[in-house]
Amino acid sequence: MRETADEVVTVSIFSFRYVFKSNHRARLDMIVGADRVPAQVRTPPSGAIFCAPHGDDQTGTGAEASPFQTVDAAVSVAQPGDTIYLRPGQYPPTDISRSGEAGARLVVTTLPGEERQAIIDGSGVAGNGMTIYGQEHIDILNLTFRNIISQSAVQIGGANNISVQGCQIYAVDRSAIICHGTNAVKYRDGPDTSIHMANILIKGNDCYDCYRLAAGNEVISIGAGVSNIIIEHNHIHDSLQYGIDLKVGVQDAIVRRNYIWGVKNHAIYLDCAKKFLRRIQVYDNWIWGPGAERVGNTGIVMAREAEGDAAQSELTDIDIYNNRIFGVRRNGIMAFAHGANGGDQPLGSISNVRIRFNTVYDCGKDSDREELRVADWHSGPYAASGVVSGFDVIGNVFWRPGGAKVNGKQAMARNPEFTYADNVETDPGFVDPDVVPAIPAGFLPEITLPDFSLRAGSAAIGAVSRVHVVSPFETDANGVFRSGGDAGALSYTT
Repeated sequence: MRETADEVVTVSIFSFRYVFKSNHRARLDMIVGADRVPAQVRTPPSGAIFCAPHGDDQTGTGAEASPFQTVDAAVSVAQPGDTIYLRPGQYPPTDISRSGEAGARLVVTTLPGEERQAIIDGSGVAGNGMTIYGQEHIDILNLTFRNIISQSAVQIGGANNISVQGCQIYAVDRSAIICHGTNAVKYRDGPDTSIHMANILIKGNDCYDCYRLAAGNEVISIGAGVSNIIIEHNHIHDSLQYGIDLKVGVQDAIVRRNYIWGVKNHAIYLDCAKKFLRRIQVYDNWIWGPGAERVGNTGIVMAREAEGDAAQSELTDIDIYNNRIFGVRRNGIMAFAHGANGGDQPLGSISNVRIRFNTVYDCGKDSDREELRVADWHSGPYAASGVVSGFDVIGNVFWRPGGAKVNGKQAMARNPEFTYADNVETDPGFVDPDVVPAIPAGFLPEITLPDFSLRAGSAAIGAVSRVHVVSPFETDANGVFRSGGDAGALSYTT
């Protein structure tokens, strides 16, 4: 099977809407307006400001024939609606200290045909590659970030209506992209539950060799009061720590169609800690195990790192579906009570969690772990306290040669707040599940991946009751309508 991420295009407008379905669950959609810039067009629009390594911040005017040398100089004269074009070459880290406006976004990008040839290089300078604090309506497009020392490539704080698209980000000590509404530690430990940042799009970036410091953050880190965010079509790979982490106060988020491999710990981590995760959708992602010089530990994980203070911890309305996870060395999908620093407690709420129609194949062999592990929340004090309600695992395929391993199935069956139904744990008859991923060089390359389509006669065909095929689960990972109630990420097609 050949998989290609969507082409990245310049986003000019994006907004959010809620679509309420008959089951009263809110589905978050983003409406994206896109303007394609033909590669042959070289005449910039009015409001263009140019930077080039050979430019001059003192004598330059920002015209193409008289560019500035640094991004900071261009930003200092930018107005809403301007586009800052970075010509090929190397630039020092920068602070985007001005905003655009609704309908007049501030854009930092390259000319067509020069994508990712403008490089923000942090060599010799400790700090972020690009910082955006408190600004609005900004697009960061088609740049390269590298050699970022002690901090993150793109750090966004308390900002609204920001997009980061089409960037190549590597050799970073901490996160590739970090979006925190406010100080994460103070937010986690204090009384604040406000939303400090909203409307963020992270799309079509290639992020690798990140989190090189032991005390760093995740490759893409979102938290501390963030709402309305989409993370899609990114390649995240060959990095330490986690891939995508939503933590400590995030709501109305979509994580979809990303390719994540070779990260040391969790590929996607949902951790409300002492605060909340609400209305989160994780779907259509590809996750697999070892990459170059790294190990792939766990696929998708839910937890509450509450540190002994879970009274307000809220993990609610979480949908995990249509993901294809294979070859990770620990668990494919996991939910558990985190034990660090005093740990999770049977307090707060864990509600309306739906794990449906995922394909999880050949995971957990190196440490005798499982395709699915649901621990703690289904029994003992959690069951007695009523903290958990509406947790279901339905219509998935869990399989490895020799037999799937599923942890927690019996305990879920004993708890009326859990549903474990219509999952397939026998050989599903995949078309070609053992293809070794072939990943060419280059930016967002076309990757050859296993084919988890179902053969005729598969045990997964028709395995799921139609009552479970409700919004947002009506289509499979290829967008095919689930007319037959087939288990796993892909429906059977003739």
